Amino acid sequence: MRGSFTHTNPSQVMPRVAQQVANLGLGWRYGRTRLNLNTVWSDEKDRGLTGNITNAFGQVIQQKQPFDDYLEVNLSGSFTLIPRTSNNWLSLEAYFSANNLFNQNRHTVYSNGETGLSEKGHHSQIYITSGRRASLGLRARF
Repeated sequence: MRGSFTHTNPSQVMPRVAQQVANLGLGWRYGRTRLNLNTVWSDEKDRGLTGNITNAFGQVIQQKQPFDDYLEVNLSGSFTLIPRTSNNWLSLEAYFSANNLFNQNRHTVYSNGETGLSEKGHHSQIYITSGRRASLGLRARF
């Protein structure tokens, strides 16, 4: 098990740098089997101000556009088919990995109130869809 948490409080907020980040990793090994679970959470990240936009009231404004907080969970594992020994210089293992298990997406968040769309709520203009990814294979080590 391993983990970390970082909290920063800079005098000037840096674009695309989260002020809070946490990592947690769990590993399990039994005989020839290994299983790993890794997570990373990133708090909201500042993206800077928008360019000049005219809101519904005819006012020209610049609006904050932070990236929303983000959690990614990844799972991987392997099973050793042929172990490396003093008489065998080559090992062979079957492995898998599955990334972004909860299908989290990154996006910017804007306040609706400033633009005149609504008194409450938010909307997004940048939506990054990473999707889930998985791989399965055989790996030789020598």
